[in-house]
Amino acid sequence: MGTFYIAWVFSSLIGALIGNQIDPGKWGLDLAFPVTFVALLIPGLKESPVIATALTAAVIAMGLEYLIPGNVFTIILTGVLSPLVGLYLKRGSQDA
Repeated sequence: MGTFYIAWVFSSLIGALIGNQIDPGKWGLDLAFPVTFVALLIPGLKESPVIATALTAAVIAMGLEYLIPGNVFTIILTGVLSPLVGLYLKRGSQDA
């Protein structure tokens, strides 16, 4: 466990020092990072509130990006609003 922590700290340090010098488009990282996060997300999509939250987040993010491209608040609004749908569905399933 300590080995992973040390590797994480040194990797973060290296990233902080040379991260601005790497062109993500040249190495294909502009696609690799989103695909990695989607691959991490998919196994967790097992219950309907979780699926609804993920779909709502996708719709809100794409909608806001379509209406107001490059808006810095897209991620914040998506992160605040989409979990509310999951919470609503979870509460509804517990009441029934």
